[in-house]
Amino acid sequence: MKTVKTILYSLGILWSLNACNDGIDSISPIEPGTDELAPTVFITSPQNGEQLIVAANSPVPLMLEVEDDIELDKVIIHINDEVFETLSDFTDYRRYAPLQGHGLNLENGSYTIKINGTDKSGKSTLSE
Repeated sequence: MKTVKTILYSLGILWSLNACNDGIDSISPIEPGTDELAPTVFITSPQNGEQLIVAANSPVPLMLEVEDDIELDKVIIHINDEVFETLSDFTDYRRYAPLQGHGLNLENGSYTIKINGTDKSGKSTLSE
């Protein structure tokens, strides 16, 4: 009886694996085209002149979106005209927009934030 169950179970698995391939189109690569546009950069929070109050030892949320027509190369965050962080590993190769924002570990004070988005062809956009 145990052998019959094992054989039926194995046949069921083989049948279900075979059934999964029916009706699925294969993936075929396409050329992305020419890179015509520079990336777009949007900073939605903090707004210019906005004062943020965050809990002690908590990161300051930076809500941003950087998007390109073909592929992003890097996103550079500048704080007070100095490079604070460089990002170059993106889940979506055309867009960087973290849902929870990008956390900045900053002390109390006044800051100027600039975001520079660069695509693979070298075009860049600076937003502050």
